[in-house]
Amino acid sequence: MIYLFVDGVYESLRRVTGRKEAILCAWGILATGEKIMLHLSLGNRENCETWTEFFREMQNRGLRVPMLIISDGGPG
Repeated sequence: MIYLFVDGVYESLRRVTGRKEAILCAWGILATGEKIMLHLSLGNRENCETWTEFFREMQNRGLRVPMLIISDGGPG
């Protein structure tokens, strides 16, 4: 994997409240251009602690350091 693209996608996950929650997503982009979904996690918000845990989970599963990590520049 060359590139790692991460973002939080906000979706309404509960019918009753309708409150949107972040789904943290990570996609890997290979040298061939192929995109693969690497990890999903429910996060209350996109903050430093939530993203740190997200990356630790991927490292524990064997993620190697990519050449480039791309995000939308959020505070996390």
